Amino acid sequence: MRSILIGLMMTATGFAAVAEDFVAGQHYIPVDPPQPTRDSSRVEVVEVFSYACPHCASFQPYVEAWMEKDPGNIDFQRLPAVFRPNWEPLARAYYVGEILNVLDDTHMTIFDAMHKEKRNLFNPDEIKAVFAEHGIDESTYDSTAKSFAVETRMRRGDQLVRRYGIQGTPSIIVNGKWRVSTRTAGGGYDKMLDVVSHLIEMESATIAPAVASEDAGR
Repeated sequence: MRSILIGLMMTATGFAAVAEDFVAGQHYIPVDPPQPTRDSSRVEVVEVFSYACPHCASFQPYVEAWMEKDPGNIDFQRLPAVFRPNWEPLARAYYVGEILNVLDDTHMTIFDAMHKEKRNLFNPDEIKAVFAEHGIDESTYDSTAKSFAVETRMRRGDQLVRRYGIQGTPSIIVNGKWRVSTRTAGGGYDKMLDVVSHLIEMESATIAPAVASEDAGR
């Protein structure tokens, strides 16, 4: 229990809120109703994005730099949104990368292919070509993209985007309770992540007593 509580304290310290006061309903919006998280002992942080979104591509370096500051006791996830029919193959590509454990290679590659190289990744054949560059042949890609696992994640992703109330990307959901975007944060990507850090600190404070209570009951 002591090590867990120390980890939670480090999270709060590592992400100490900036001097600014952030206000619920203004800088971050409640998710109504709150959604369950997959690990109640950690603060869940979900980045909702699309490879089709140029703002999401611009946001990625900020997220990577933010994560390198040691976010501590968080469960970081990504969730591809599908707002248009032609976004569907791109979301599917994310889940293929996740299942084949090649996201470290393909995630930024897909963003760069779309927004720097101007490749038409709305065409599934072009997506397969990107994966082929990282050792995933066409037959493996196709069988994975059509698999039950990908279909299940696609359906769950669509449900979560609706339940979170996502209307644009990039957005971040903190602990299933709070939605943050540049619009709500009132600034750029750094400001958006400042709000997220504030929420992580706030949610960490609620997790610590719950973890201590569970441990005492064992």
